[in-house]
Amino acid sequence: MFAEQLDLTAQLVRAGGLARGRMALVAIDNLAEVLLYRHMQFTFDASEEMGGRFAIPRYDQRERDRLRRDFDRRVRLAQTEHSRPLTFAYPKPMLNRMDADVFRVAHRYRNGVYHEDRHNDALLDPLARLYLSAVGRAWCRAQPRMSCGGAEERLSELPLIASTATRGVVSLGHTTQSLTRRLLQGLDVDPKDLAARVAADLVERANATDTARRELVRCGLPAEAHAEMLRASELRHLYRADPELVRHQEEASTLLSQLVGRSEDDPADDLIERYREAEESQRRRVIELRSTFRPRLNLATASSTRKAANRLEQLRDLSRILTRYQALDERLTLLEGCLAWIDREWDRYVTTEDEIARGK
Repeated sequence: MFAEQLDLTAQLVRAGGLARGRMALVAIDNLAEVLLYRHMQFTFDASEEMGGRFAIPRYDQRERDRLRRDFDRRVRLAQTEHSRPLTFAYPKPMLNRMDADVFRVAHRYRNGVYHEDRHNDALLDPLARLYLSAVGRAWCRAQPRMSCGGAEERLSELPLIASTATRGVVSLGHTTQSLTRRLLQGLDVDPKDLAARVAADLVERANATDTARRELVRCGLPAEAHAEMLRASELRHLYRADPELVRHQEEASTLLSQLVGRSEDDPADDLIERYREAEESQRRRVIELRSTFRPRLNLATASSTRKAANRLEQLRDLSRILTRYQALDERLTLLEGCLAWIDREWDRYVTTEDEIARGK
């Protein structure tokens, strides 16, 4: 079934066009998620199998939950070489450094397409080609060194797989490599063209952030307040992205719900004490985060991004292009999110002040 999905997705990429390109990127990301999930489950199974007999660390429930929620964590796991003694049952690394970079960048871009209806026409096609090729290579690396056979009727249901069989026997490694070469032939990406496209994407978005800031000034936000609000917005993003702080907040919210929903006869002392402890844990974590906070953004971020994009355009190594683009894309995405928050907060402030002035 995976081979058939790979074939159909490759057809979408070759067909070209905006709608097909968007569909292809989402389909490729689904194939990537399937591979990463299988690799993660095989790793969990191996840790249970070997950890029950030998002194090998297992994955506790918290780490498993983090892996299931976090795409980047699953990518890092798929890169991991388990080289300790007695870890022979663990799956081999499925991603090398370059393919891991492709997975991260393309997945972030897919999120923009899927969740925000946001895309760059020029970047969509080469990114889909790179992602599909990386998925094909990962599929090949994920195969165990074994062969299998089956009834002729069973193979007839999988024509792509059957086309590689020898006397009814399928070698998994040979089959995946043969099919990947055949299905993905001609989907190579020119590094020079890719560098030009990602640089153009960064410049376009950096210009858009400048336009957003000018619009805020036009709407009355003092220019001198921009830096302060940018810092506040970045801190807000840091708080929302910190797993420890989020855990304390969720714990406090759960305890508060229990306090509100309890009957008058239920004792409340223990709940109140635990709620206060959760609130205090939040306060301590916020202080800790603020003390180590180093802003990534400033009023010159858009300008520095444009300059970095010009340097990126000169690169010719695919891995370096993607690694550099990922770093710049993350910073620019943070800036875009912070400016959107500032816009909402300033609009709320202006609306409130207007209603107060009118006596509402």
